[in-house]
Amino acid sequence: MFISSQASSALGISVGIAMSIHNLTEGFMIALPLYYATRSRTTAFTYAAILGGLSQPIGALIGLFLIKNISQQGEDLLFGIVFGCVSGMMSLITVQSMLPQAIRADTNQSYVVAFFFLGIFLVGLSSILEVA
Repeated sequence: MFISSQASSALGISVGIAMSIHNLTEGFMIALPLYYATRSRTTAFTYAAILGGLSQPIGALIGLFLIKNISQQGEDLLFGIVFGCVSGMMSLITVQSMLPQAIRADTNQSYVVAFFFLGIFLVGLSSILEVA
């Protein structure tokens, strides 16, 4: 979020909203298995808060360190590299892990693939409309 907000305030706000929504589900994904393993809400909440909550401030500090004494041209290059790496990792995780699991869980064998491609279409459409 830090690097995206440095690139543009509008991008920072968009990424911040998306990360807030993401963090809710991430918190559940961390806390629920811990709760079932320990049967303690306090322990599950504490570990989820530490594991899920500290990663972003640590990442922001790393981002601040990376762009602290860098020129505008170097900053643009760094933003491109970081955004490219992050989007590549997210795409790989989605296509290699999440999509096959969702397809196996889809009883009709049609909804997951259709909505996957609908999502790709909507992202592309929103990018086109944003430029226009």
